[in-house]
Amino acid sequence: MYEAPLIPSVTTPARRVVAAAASGLASACLYCGGGPPRATLLSIFAASLVCLLPGVVDPHLALRYGYGAGLGCQAALFAPLARGASSRLLLAAYALYGLKAVAFQALRDRTPGYVAKVLVPARGREPRGFSSKRLPGVLAGAVMLSSFSVHLHSVVTGRAGGAAVGAAAALASLLVQALADAQKYSFKKYFGADKLCVQGLWSRSRHPNHLCELLFHAGVLLAALAATGSAAAAALSLLNSGIAIWLVLGATSRLETGQLQEYGDVPDYRDYVLRTPRLFPKLFGRGGFAPRGPGEASSSSASLLADVAPIVESLKESQLGRVSDEISEIVKDETRLEVQRREEEDLAASEINNIVGITVGTGVITAALAVGSSFLITLALGG
Repeated sequence: MYEAPLIPSVTTPARRVVAAAASGLASACLYCGGGPPRATLLSIFAASLVCLLPGVVDPHLALRYGYGAGLGCQAALFAPLARGASSRLLLAAYALYGLKAVAFQALRDRTPGYVAKVLVPARGREPRGFSSKRLPGVLAGAVMLSSFSVHLHSVVTGRAGGAAVGAAAALASLLVQALADAQKYSFKKYFGADKLCVQGLWSRSRHPNHLCELLFHAGVLLAALAATGSAAAAALSLLNSGIAIWLVLGATSRLETGQLQEYGDVPDYRDYVLRTPRLFPKLFGRGGFAPRGPGEASSSSASLLADVAPIVESLKESQLGRVSDEISEIVKDETRLEVQRREEEDLAASEINNIVGITVGTGVITAALAVGSSFLITLALGG
């Protein structure tokens, strides 16, 4: 099955520019008082760099293991400062995220089907071995990973208030994500890596793991904004969580494209796309997807199949198999058009999300620049 990484490698000029701009802005916000004390921040950056540094040799180690290990290190560094339910809940969420990411990836890397379908092709595109072109991505990733500490710092040192709600939401989303990952892993282990998982939570959403990833970052952001009293910390929290959410939405779109290429001719997949939302499950009305039995037809073309089936059989009996095949192709084309229409609707929704993201990002950058400018002016006047 096609697998899209949440964090793409930074090997193209455009991605290097984006990574440099994002990491530079994050560094400015951290320097302007948006994060932990500089001694603590230096320890966090060092830990993040150590976790991601293997990525200069093998991107898989940074993208799959380093990210989770970095958040786990942050939880360990802030654990002695935890006070109250809010900070403990958020620390638990960070620690669980790191543990789940590393443990689950290690489990997948030991699965032959995953190695053959995902890991081998990925390493074919980006072979293992030291490459200086990966270093900017590692450094930018370490800065951005370090900026996640601002959420923890805001909750640990700030107001309790509504932070507990966001922290609890982040922790709950991780537990549901772990369930979704376990369901998919068990399904593929039993039925094979080439089979599309459409059971359990995957029958309600085509990407429940990505949905939970979005809810995790939204919960962390809510907790940070509720606890902080610093404009720089709020701006950095918005920037960091906004980039994380943008990456998840991008990974979801890439995964959809890969799945359509791999399963586009499978009737079950076409029916699955038509019935099951991309991310958010339907709260009202009919939703979900029930896999068909061996003799069942796709619901989207069931009535059409019922109408033409007697004609097809008659044509076959009359040795006009060519015409019957053409009629069967018409049935397939009808379903394919429905799938394409659904994909176009999802693409339009993604474009709207991108527009909203660009608008929000512009506002965040403007706010961050204003904070940085005021800091520099204050520093100059004080000097």
